[in-house]
Amino acid sequence: MKKYFFVLLIFLLLLAGCQSDNDEDDNEAADESDTSEEENQESESFTNIIAELDPDEIEESIQELAEGDWPGDTEMQEFQIDNQTKAYNQLVELSIDSAQKESILNEAYHEWDNDFEMVQHHYERQSEALEWVENIEFENDIEEQIFETVASENEDNFIGIQSEFERQLEAYHWLEELEPETEEAELILEEAKDYAENDFWLVQLTYERQLESLEWIQDLDLDTPEEEQILEDAKEEWDNDFEMVQHVYQDQMDALEWLEDVELESDIEKEIFETVESEYEANYARIRDEYEFRLEAYHWLEELEVRTPEEEQIIKDAEESWDDDYHMIQAYYEDQMEALEWLQNLDLDDVEEQILDEAIETWGSDFRMIQSEYESQIEG
Repeated sequence: MKKYFFVLLIFLLLLAGCQSDNDEDDNEAADESDTSEEENQESESFTNIIAELDPDEIEESIQELAEGDWPGDTEMQEFQIDNQTKAYNQLVELSIDSAQKESILNEAYHEWDNDFEMVQHHYERQSEALEWVENIEFENDIEEQIFETVASENEDNFIGIQSEFERQLEAYHWLEELEPETEEAELILEEAKDYAENDFWLVQLTYERQLESLEWIQDLDLDTPEEEQILEDAKEEWDNDFEMVQHVYQDQMDALEWLEDVELESDIEKEIFETVESEYEANYARIRDEYEFRLEAYHWLEELEVRTPEEEQIIKDAEESWDDDYHMIQAYYEDQMEALEWLQNLDLDDVEEQILDEAIETWGSDFRMIQSEYESQIEG
């Protein structure tokens, strides 16, 4: 029995020794891996794009920029040259020790070219924001959620990440403390949240603007039936979007005032006005806008010089389709002329020419439809 116990003891000691050797080997391998990673990081080099520029070309560029910014003012030119040269020299001496800083400097230079003061300003601001991003500590889940959202939206724009995070967090706390005082305010808040979801700043902005418009509407003093009808129509169209109700009401009131003061000096102006007034009735803004569109188009058509049979046909087709709607006649003419020019510039082989002839036979003088049919057949 003693002999058996002695053999077992020796076996256990040997096993423990083997395990110890394995542990030492694992630790040595881990140390070697860490050392290798550190050596890789140390050996990896990052480029300072400014240091690679030709100093002579930069000196010339700085001088040209100053002369262009301050023509004839040698004092200001020298002042700018000194500042730009100082910024350039400081940028050349920058030690770029990370991929992020390399990217920031590249972006700054590509945006501002040889304006080295702005390159330096951009680099310093982005670097400060990068440091803020790398050291941020979240106090709760909502801060982490906001950060992840703005970081995904702004990617490597560290200034944007920092500023948007702070703006969103401030809005979140503002909304947390908000206590709507009326049912309308509660409804506005709920609709703002539905609209903007987790964009807390946009929720706050929407709420404040809608509430401001609601209060403006509530304070209105309506003096005439026309004003009452305008407000009623705006509410019917836009429901609880009080900002749009206010906008439409104000636009319609401006148009109503314009209608009361408009002076129709010619028969064509009277004709156009009567036409749009009959088409749009009490929509004063649409009457005003359509009148101005059509009158401008009428004068454009009056000055138009038609040079070819194709142009004459386009005008004829437009007038048959749109009668006295000069705005639509102009739009139709311009669209058809664009298509006609495209067709005239085609370089066709025999098959393509056959396709075009068939499209012309189908659509006659509707050049836009000819173009569409031709392209469809070619693609098919």
